[in-house]
Amino acid sequence: MSDCQESQYLLIQRIHQGFLPL
Repeated sequence: MSDCQESQYLLIQRIHQGFLPL
């Protein structure tokens, strides 16, 4: 897995937690 994919996954997790609006 590349770091970019990991970063995107972390971003998705934050969005799901409500940290960022979709």
